[in-house]
Amino acid sequence: MAKPGELRRNGKGSGPGEAEPREAAEEPRPPKVAASDGLAYQPRRSTHEIKHLFTSAEMPMVFLGTDGRIQRFTSGAQKLWHLMAGDVGRPFADLAIPFGITDWEELVAGAIESRKTMARDVQDDAGRWYHLRLRPDRSGNQLLGIRVLLLDVDTLKRNLEEAHQARDFLEAMAETCSTPLVILDDDLIVIRATRSYYTTFRTTRQETERRGFFELGGGQWNVPQLQHLLQEVLPRNQRLTDFEVEADFPMLGMRKMILNGQMIRPESGGAPVIFLAIEDATERLQLEELAREKRAILEASIQAIVSTRPDGKIAMANNRATQMFGYSRNGLLGLPVERLFSRRHREAYIAGRKAYFENLSNRSAGVRLDLRGVRKDGTEFPMALYLSHVESVVGTLTLSLITDLTEGQPAEEALQLSQEHLTMVQQTTGFGFWEWDAGSERARCSPEWGPLHGLPPSDHTPTQSEWLALVYPDDRDRVARALNEALEGVKPYQAEFRLMW
Repeated sequence: MAKPGELRRNGKGSGPGEAEPREAAEEPRPPKVAASDGLAYQPRRSTHEIKHLFTSAEMPMVFLGTDGRIQRFTSGAQKLWHLMAGDVGRPFADLAIPFGITDWEELVAGAIESRKTMARDVQDDAGRWYHLRLRPDRSGNQLLGIRVLLLDVDTLKRNLEEAHQARDFLEAMAETCSTPLVILDDDLIVIRATRSYYTTFRTTRQETERRGFFELGGGQWNVPQLQHLLQEVLPRNQRLTDFEVEADFPMLGMRKMILNGQMIRPESGGAPVIFLAIEDATERLQLEELAREKRAILEASIQAIVSTRPDGKIAMANNRATQMFGYSRNGLLGLPVERLFSRRHREAYIAGRKAYFENLSNRSAGVRLDLRGVRKDGTEFPMALYLSHVESVVGTLTLSLITDLTEGQPAEEALQLSQEHLTMVQQTTGFGFWEWDAGSERARCSPEWGPLHGLPPSDHTPTQSEWLALVYPDDRDRVARALNEALEGVKPYQAEFRLMW
């Protein structure tokens, strides 16, 4: 059996020690040349052929005549294919070169007949990749023969495969990224954009790719400072961080976009590309601004305001709370809220909080508790605590609005102040209430109630009938029945329903 890379004679030509018949017109075989020229044998040929052969001696190359027989070969071909002197003059197709090629005859005949280069990638028995080329050799319009070249492209082939895999991986990551992403060349021309970009900006591939970045849409990105950053700063610093663009975007309106960019320079020395991520931060920035406003309102309060999580630990405290109890803000956060009350009043607070949450469905306002507070230094003081609550992502938060009664405020004034600040908390947290006095048949509601039901802000309080008219027709009878049962004392009112906007 032949070794990998070794020629196997298949019996179609001469066997070992046998001479193949020669035509009468065939010239005698020339003498073997010195090994230094890189050639095994070299019959008569043109000066051009000899020059090319000498310069390509180490390249695996076999020269065939127009009859498909071997005329000569380079030392590189001799080493790779284990060619021998006796192979000159034999049909090349008879040499079963082990590269998994079963159609040598068709390849050689095709190159001769078409006079066009035939090429394919092949592997040897060890799995190494080579590029095979059968190229017609001409002198003017005359076909002299065929050059068979075998180039080692294993490293290139595997590098390309790795590059394709890396590209596919990168594209898959980009397509799954929810943040819109565009890829620019070093002239700021869009190479491609992700699906999330087309979805966010309601545009198409045809309107985006191969266009200048500053030409996209209505020219919203054509901001001088951004141009400077992308054209001058980014190539030097390699990175663009949190650049804000506020503009009127087609199909979107006024939006605030945050841009982050990175210039990538391939290690191979290829042209750099820019990855530009674009976040529509409009809603996020609005929520952050609203949170800052609410925080400012809470910090401006003259009452201590403390919120506690469902586990009873403090989640938020304003400046007044830190002053009243003598703790730093970090000292209050995570502290069990009962630690703010004297030992003999802690059970009263727990019972009051339990009663408050057990009767939420019938409650339109908070609950006041008169307790004694305890400062960090252990001193006690009388206080009025007003209980309320808000819903959050971590669950229901208990709100405690606390007034220090040692500061000279009568109890009624403290209660009024608590009610005023409950209104403030309602405004900052966004919950509202509507209540109806069955005795007087009068109703009242907080200012937040109307907008929560799709009504414009107004001083008018809807009557019970007007309120029921807002309930979706399919739910109205059930809601009215639950309300009547509550008025008759059958059970507390509690209902889920849909509203008509």
